[in-house]
Amino acid sequence: MRLIQLQSYLTYLAVTDSADESANFTAVNVIDAVKVYENFLKHQDASGQSYNYSKFQEWVEGIALFTEYKMAEAAAKSDYRPTPDFSQLPNFKSYQQLWDDTYRNKLFLIKHAGRIARSRTVFYPLGFGKGLLLDRLMPDWKSKYFAPSIWLDDLLLMATANSK
Repeated sequence: MRLIQLQSYLTYLAVTDSADESANFTAVNVIDAVKVYENFLKHQDASGQSYNYSKFQEWVEGIALFTEYKMAEAAAKSDYRPTPDFSQLPNFKSYQQLWDDTYRNKLFLIKHAGRIARSRTVFYPLGFGKGLLLDRLMPDWKSKYFAPSIWLDDLLLMATANSK
């Protein structure tokens, strides 16, 4: 969990840093943390199943959370207005209200993954953060999402290759 927390904290720093140069530097450190994590897991489990499971969970569930977040962000920024009848339903919330109440602070899940989440769900905010980091470093990363044998860590390595 500490190695996951190290990855997630560095990912959070890179995602939220306002300066591109320091975000790129921190992203390279994310890759270093990923390698330490991978080596540790492969030392514990020579079959590689533990590391493969974490890659898969980040890829599937983490990017599902990323997609949900990005859709909520886009909806909050849109000028769409629901019909008056829909707006009158019990517990109605506008997209902006939903964004403010539910999604805006999800970035903190990235920062604290491995500290507060201690189950298989720990991979969700880590994958979510890696998706946001890839958006920042390599905006076309989604075009490679379905390429065979490519994982988020591989895409991050590609994205940071020129930063080293």
